[in-house]
Amino acid sequence: MSEDKSAPSREFFLAELEHFEESIWRNEEVGEKRFNFFVTLVTAVAGGLIVLWTSDKIPNDVRWRLPTLTWQACLALLVFGLVSYRRMIHRDRVTAEYQQTTNYIRDRYRETFGKERPELANYELPLERLNREKANDPKWVKRRRKIGQAGYTQTLAVLNGVLLVAVLASATPLQTVWSVSLGLLLAVALSIRGSRPYKKI
Repeated sequence: MSEDKSAPSREFFLAELEHFEESIWRNEEVGEKRFNFFVTLVTAVAGGLIVLWTSDKIPNDVRWRLPTLTWQACLALLVFGLVSYRRMIHRDRVTAEYQQTTNYIRDRYRETFGKERPELANYELPLERLNREKANDPKWVKRRRKIGQAGYTQTLAVLNGVLLVAVLASATPLQTVWSVSLGLLLAVALSIRGSRPYKKI
């Protein structure tokens, strides 16, 4: 019985593919946990502020400090939200790099063993075919597509915009329309920034 000399190469390719696919999953999981933590924090702080503003048992010496406490809490959340947004951008970039690497490994695997197995050389996932068709789309189309997906990065952009509105409305004499406009401007700017296509597709 002849020895399969290509077995070590196959095992190497498959091990590398498994490693990077696992890395993609872990990187996405870390981003999801960070997002959930931030949303939980915002919910808890908002709930606490609502209780303080609506409770009849709050002493007067505390009640007059509520506007200051409100904008300070919102500002702290905004800073934390911007940091979380920055980390989410990093997560997107790392995920894209991992995905490009897994695609590269699949291509090399097909090239290496496609001569032995012709059906392998022509094997292609439907998603790979779809991505190849979208590869030459203009950058603005790719950005619009990513914004429309409303992922964690885009959602964080919107949340940061809302927090800016809360900060401005509670800490400055700006009219509501200006606060909302500036918050919307921040959300749009962060959404566009976060829609950068890190992949070649």
